[in-house]
Parts: sequence; C-alpha cells; structure tokens
Amino acid sequence: MSNPNTNFLFGKTNFMIAGAGLLLMIIGYILMSGSEDIYSAAKITVAPILVIAGFVLEVVAILYRDKSKQGQ
Repeated sequence: MSNPNTNFLFGKTNFMIAGAGLLLMIIGYILMSGSEDIYSAAKITVAPILVIAGFVLEVVAILYRDKSKQGQ
C-alpha cells in the first residue's frame, strides 16, 4: 500500500507547464498537417516555432522546482 503522506517529485505547477507545452506541440503539428499550400507561412515558420517552444516548455516543466520545496 502507498503512504498517503508521500511527496511527489512533480507538483501542480510542473503539470501545468507540461500541459501548456503539450498544447503548443499539438497546435504546431495541426498547423503543419494538410496537403494544400505546403509553402504557407503557417506551415514553414509558425508551426515549427510552436513545436520547438512546446519541447522547451516540457524541459522547463521537468527542471522546474517549487521555491517552497527547495529546503526539503
């Protein structure tokens, strides 16, 4: 059985940042999809920037430490 007082490695803020990163990646991949007008600005510049920003946010979500938990 698990202990109800178990401290999780990631907190609520980490999951919110990770969710925002996942949302950015999904939006970027949706913008890249489709077959018509493959040279549009949304597919060539905006979508890859969104996907890369999503991956960066995922790394930030993993590395983020709550200021209140740093002493523990």
